[in-house]
Amino acid sequence: MDTQKRVYFNQHLLERLMSILAIDPSCMIKNPLLRELRNYGAIDV
Repeated sequence: MDTQKRVYFNQHLLERLMSILAIDPSCMIKNPLLRELRNYGAIDV
């Protein structure tokens, strides 16, 4: 449960940063580092 919360929090934080910095989210979806950042701190099961 904590892992899923961490992933949701990271996703929300990334979306917030993209909106503040005026970054087009469609460009970031193709970036392989996005998944790494979204899963940062999550425990692999």
